[in-house]
Amino acid sequence: MPPYKRIDVGFYLRTEKKHVQTLNVGVYNLLNTHNPFMITYDQTDGEWKQISLLPIMPSFSYSIEF
Repeated sequence: MPPYKRIDVGFYLRTEKKHVQTLNVGVYNLLNTHNPFMITYDQTDGEWKQISLLPIMPSFSYSIEF
C-alpha cells in the first residue's frame, strides 16, 4: 500500500460566564490527501485500484452546560 499521511487540527474555546459554553472547531485531513482505504484488483483492466474515503472535512461543535 502507498504511504498514509494526514494532519488533523482542532481548536476549542471555553467561556464560563452565566453558563459554561464550549465551541469546538476542527479540520480532519487538512492536507486533503487521498489516503488509501482499500485496494482492489480489477480483472478487466488487469491493474490494482485504490479506493479513498473522506477528503478534507470540517467539524463544528457547540455546547452549553447548565
